[in-house]
Amino acid sequence: MITVASCVIIDDEPLAHDVLQRLITEDGRLECAGSFTDTAAALRFIRGRRPELLLLDIEMPAMNGLDLIAALDYKPYIIITTAHDSYALAGFEHNVQDFLLKPISAERFRKAISRYEDALAENIALNDGYIMIREGKKMYNIRQQDIIWIESSSDYIRIQTNTRTLLVYHTIKGMQQRLSPRLFMRVHHSFLVNLTKVQYLEGNFIAIGNREIPIGESYRSKVKACFMKRM
Repeated sequence: MITVASCVIIDDEPLAHDVLQRLITEDGRLECAGSFTDTAAALRFIRGRRPELLLLDIEMPAMNGLDLIAALDYKPYIIITTAHDSYALAGFEHNVQDFLLKPISAERFRKAISRYEDALAENIALNDGYIMIREGKKMYNIRQQDIIWIESSSDYIRIQTNTRTLLVYHTIKGMQQRLSPRLFMRVHHSFLVNLTKVQYLEGNFIAIGNREIPIGESYRSKVKACFMKRM
């Protein structure tokens, strides 16, 4: 799976921010959407942006990390970063998925992100596995992983799966909102592709299935960054 997950760092120590930013850059599988030393400001940002992963210290002024977790209205993947191993039990009681003890090594950080990818893949399989799609009078229950690409065609979209092609009265933007963002990426105003089906990228084209799909000019930097981070 090609994963570039958005994350937020919350820690009151500037040095910890520097270390985590370096580890994120070196690892290449995360994109830091925000970095905060104040939990109240972090909470406002998180509620608005809803990042997929939090790198969260527990001992924070005013509101501690566990209080921040309790105040969230959704369940991101949470990795606790702390110098105190005594917080491990309390963290897991708050549905924390992983625990990094400072000083954090590059090897341990990579392992934590690999665990996140494994959990993400399992979540896609269990929760985002199928989507109901209407073609004419028929309703198809399609496994998202079986969708190769989607092409916009006037008021319709053409959905290519492993076994059939569906012509559906739908907008490509609306369909993108229904699909897992971990599997699908918009690469052109007229195309969505399943990232796990991509064979290779060459120039401004993506080879997928039995065709080459153009990468739109406004999408090129994001698409190429996604692939470069997985090299």
